[in-house]
Amino acid sequence: MELNLFFEGVDSIGGYQSRLLQAIDDEVHFNKCICTVKAADDLDVYDEDKYIPINYDICERNRYEEYYDMNSLLPLDKEILEKMLPYESTAMKMLVRNMERDIYTYDESKRLYLNHLRFWNHMFVSHQINYVVQVCVPHHCHDYIIYALAKIYGCGLMVLEMTSIRHHYISAPDMYKINEELQAKYEECRKGTDFSLSEPVEKYYQALLLENRNVDKSFLHGNTKKEKHVKNMQNIYYQYFTKKSIWKRNKSKIKKLVLNGILKFNGAEIKKQKAIIRQDLDYVKRARIKQRQMRDINYFNSLTEEADYSKPYVIYFLHYQPEATTLPLAGVFVEQELVIALLAEELEKQGIELWVKDHYVQACRTKNFYDTLKNTKNVRLIHTSMNSLELMEKSLATATCNGSIIQESIFNLKPVFAFGNGPFVGAPGTFVCGSREDVRKAVEQLKEDYKIDKQDVRAYLKAFDELKVYTNIYVSYSNLPCDLSEEESIRNMKEAVVPRINKHLSTLE
Repeated sequence: MELNLFFEGVDSIGGYQSRLLQAIDDEVHFNKCICTVKAADDLDVYDEDKYIPINYDICERNRYEEYYDMNSLLPLDKEILEKMLPYESTAMKMLVRNMERDIYTYDESKRLYLNHLRFWNHMFVSHQINYVVQVCVPHHCHDYIIYALAKIYGCGLMVLEMTSIRHHYISAPDMYKINEELQAKYEECRKGTDFSLSEPVEKYYQALLLENRNVDKSFLHGNTKKEKHVKNMQNIYYQYFTKKSIWKRNKSKIKKLVLNGILKFNGAEIKKQKAIIRQDLDYVKRARIKQRQMRDINYFNSLTEEADYSKPYVIYFLHYQPEATTLPLAGVFVEQELVIALLAEELEKQGIELWVKDHYVQACRTKNFYDTLKNTKNVRLIHTSMNSLELMEKSLATATCNGSIIQESIFNLKPVFAFGNGPFVGAPGTFVCGSREDVRKAVEQLKEDYKIDKQDVRAYLKAFDELKVYTNIYVSYSNLPCDLSEEESIRNMKEAVVPRINKHLSTLE
């Protein structure tokens, strides 16, 4: 069985990605490899007979029509359109990642979605892709469509899920089953007596313990101070609409416009470039109008109440959005107000308040979102200046979709209501919830003086440590320090990918 691989690009520099793919090819000998490319230079070298490199920016920014004749691609038929229906709404929702806010009309979103689908369906069918490697959870429209097509066509699949331990990933054959193999390994580890951990994992564990709250924890965030982290995230949120950014992405189009107008007088190309520039400027205008309808964290804080520690409460820390932790990993709970309403109702029956604190790096959200939270019965909004560790420590439990709050809670033997998917969802101390009945049963356990076994937590970490993929997919980012050599990183990624490919191919023979 010939292997035709799709490989999602890592952030490459100095030819890192092409060397990584060559190392995988040396083991599994693929016939064809389609890969997206996110390179900081031109040093990746690909054999034209084997590789089809595609610039990631073309995919992320929906620019296929600028580089490909869409009419030359296979048309979409009823069968593939119907099979994509379970994935369609999430894929369209992911278009919000293009500009960090929702500015498309429904018709525009549908057209962009269909463009993505047509392009990638053509790639899957015409190149007979039978294995897909995604080096992070799909969180852009095209990434998610590639994931969906892999499921539909029965391709082998490997997804790497980033964790809050730097350069530590968990691999899985499905992003919505990211913890299944981890759970099985945990059951094995908890039967043992050795719960020693590797140095990075032990260091992470110790850093999150409340008893070590005064220990330097800057390494958890890549040695980036909180103020700088906020500024970086704010820059990401606004970067697409700065004058510098607008000029940078339209400069090449203006050059093409002048070149075709003065030297070639190519009327069709002039019309095309003008349309692209006008569309971009229209999006900028819409985004600025949308921005005026949003409210920043100061508005959230204006709705908050004093923390009354005399009352029992569960604390929900809002996720930063848009981000993969909720889109797609929260599934149907990507709208966090749904989780809050579900929790608040059941907790109220037991005389427990639900406290909600916003994420400190969130640039803004819709006014309606904040107002909905304020008007939800049994919800108390908590000022963002309040210490999160103290809020967690004094709570009955925390609540989240997934993410590092789970580790922070269970390491300190604090239960968690978890509503999404992730490596630590299902770990000891987590109540996996999706319904009122789930919440009710979890609250009943809390009232029965529910306890978390510290050894179970360490057994779960031991399982994580044994299954982790220790690699670097952000080699072109100088602000992400890594003590791995390039050779070690490539070897570790290869050793994670190759067994999964071989296992899948063996099922096809």
